[in-house]
Amino acid sequence: MARTTEARFGRAVLEILAGRAGGTASIFTLKKLIPRHLNLTNDDRAASQTRNGEPLWHQSVRNLVSHKNTSGNIVHEGYAVHRPRTLTITDAGRRYIGA
Repeated sequence: MARTTEARFGRAVLEILAGRAGGTASIFTLKKLIPRHLNLTNDDRAASQTRNGEPLWHQSVRNLVSHKNTSGNIVHEGYAVHRPRTLTITDAGRRYIGA
């Protein structure tokens, strides 16, 4: 079974942010809420070999920040703003997801 794409994680994060007061959430909070918004695959849930057994999908959430200079990324495209340990949805992000 394949892993969920980073693009799908990005859209799920935008959907979560759109539903929160101020449109902001910490990365910690996003990791708690993602399983309610995505059907994570068994491969997503597999234990990381390099991160002390955390599920691999946690890295996908962190990648939304670490890949912020990559085309297609929600921060790069202007759909979200990254501040230390948080993401905030922008008006462009709300339009992108139709919120």
